[in-house]
Amino acid sequence: MKYIFLFLSLSVLFSSCTDEFGRIPNPKNAIEQLALIDVYKQLVSNEIKISATIANSQGNFSTALWEENNRASALSICKDGHEIACDYESIIIGDHVLPLKTPGGFRKNKHPEYKSVFGQEVDVYLEESELSLESRNDLYSSIYVPEVLAVGEMGVPNLQDGFTITWNGDSDNENGVYIILEYTAWENPRLYDEYPQNQNDFVNVVDNGSYTFQLSDFPNIPHQNALVKLTILRGVFDIVDIEGEDKFRVIAYSQAYGYARVN
Repeated sequence: MKYIFLFLSLSVLFSSCTDEFGRIPNPKNAIEQLALIDVYKQLVSNEIKISATIANSQGNFSTALWEENNRASALSICKDGHEIACDYESIIIGDHVLPLKTPGGFRKNKHPEYKSVFGQEVDVYLEESELSLESRNDLYSSIYVPEVLAVGEMGVPNLQDGFTITWNGDSDNENGVYIILEYTAWENPRLYDEYPQNQNDFVNVVDNGSYTFQLSDFPNIPHQNALVKLTILRGVFDIVDIEGEDKFRVIAYSQAYGYARVN
């Protein structure tokens, strides 16, 4: 049996998220409650022995200033040869083979190869050996990966009530978009005495191409010209049973991020 959670009730592999976000629920006890934000916050779990990620990240919200970074990684927790992860060679997402037996895990940046996963339905396979694409016979999942984000030009936006964030809406994405704010105390020395702890907040909105900022949506973030990291995120993930309680995970996401001020 497999669990597919289209993500929304949220780097791995690749983002700059930290333990400040906390830990995801134990999948063995709370798998049905996981959402993309949980997987995005922390992509490592002792309960999941095999995982793969394909990601697209854009700095400063703009591909015109920062080249799109499309990358893939795979991880197999195989320690003494007896774990379930030791029995598999690779995860295949669409036409992309992510090897699992690379020492230290597989990670590769290749522009624009991995961008091709976005905006389409892709099949996901877990393979026991290096089979040709034509010989696949174990389809584990078919998921729609939303299109790569293209966020409207913002510079360093002043986030206040009424400010509108825009992006390319994806009508086929039923899972929405996350707007995430991260406040770091050391980046705000003027506010440190009053707000010495790092904070984060997020909202999940419909993927219709715009969100009008409301301070009340981010109650944990200081509203005193605080410098924050703003991330816009969308994607999909799947957690699949292999056998017994063993599982493997695949996640694909696109994000754009940069600095902003909150007033």
